[in-house]
Amino acid sequence: MQGALAWVKTAASDSPSLPVLARRLSSPSSAPAHLRMERLGVDSRLVRVSFSLGPLRALSPCELEVARWANEGHANPAIASLRQTSIHTVARHMANLLAKLRIGARLDLATIPELSAWAPPCLQIPANDGASHAWLSAESLAIDPQEVLSLWREMAAGQWVALSSIDTAALTHVMLRRVSAAPAPWAALRTRERHVLDLVARRFAQKVIAIKLGLAPSTVSAALRSARSRLGFTSFGRLVRAYCAVREVLDETSPGFGDPSLPGATQERTLLRGQTARE
Repeated sequence: MQGALAWVKTAASDSPSLPVLARRLSSPSSAPAHLRMERLGVDSRLVRVSFSLGPLRALSPCELEVARWANEGHANPAIASLRQTSIHTVARHMANLLAKLRIGARLDLATIPELSAWAPPCLQIPANDGASHAWLSAESLAIDPQEVLSLWREMAAGQWVALSSIDTAALTHVMLRRVSAAPAPWAALRTRERHVLDLVARRFAQKVIAIKLGLAPSTVSAALRSARSRLGFTSFGRLVRAYCAVREVLDETSPGFGDPSLPGATQERTLLRGQTARE
């Protein structure tokens, strides 16, 4: 592989010779814009990722930091302790960032792909540091476009750990290392859990999901808890983030999902069609 760039989003439109499969994989809803991955030397465990901040550009640096900690499952008191500020300040930042991102709950942060790969603020390299330029321009190998989404899904599932990061005016650059972690057993999801997760990934509130599926709100919460436990995720945010990254693959590889013979599938599809028509 020649060159150090593997721009995925732009490759779909700028490279007509790109294989059809690679073009299809290059623009999923679960990956951020201008996604680029580079393997550092021959070590397959170290990857440098660059991507656009997308909607996160609307946030102030403090709000972005709070969003990142919240996306990792930290509650407001823990974020206040990490940032050495008051809980009231964190709550204000949280309210502002939810409004700017036009989402209704902090769990919806997990549906924003630009928050999938990041390094804690204490590990960030200043963008004006001379060492950062060498870090960004170091010689590396481009990753095959067909590998990019597979790696991104692993990152969203927590199978990579961030070592350092740089936020520039419009891009985030993260250095990640693969860690030993078993892949999530998505095939173990039950039908109800899959239906609930699918609607959570579309940013429906749990009360709305209960109405759509004809379930009690407590049943929706129980389905989320059982899915998190069954798949081995430590927080709901990580579960939803990983599901958003693999949802399109599950749709293609699970032809039985959504079949009219499955309990609740016809009802959900009818309700979703009605919702779409109203919108």
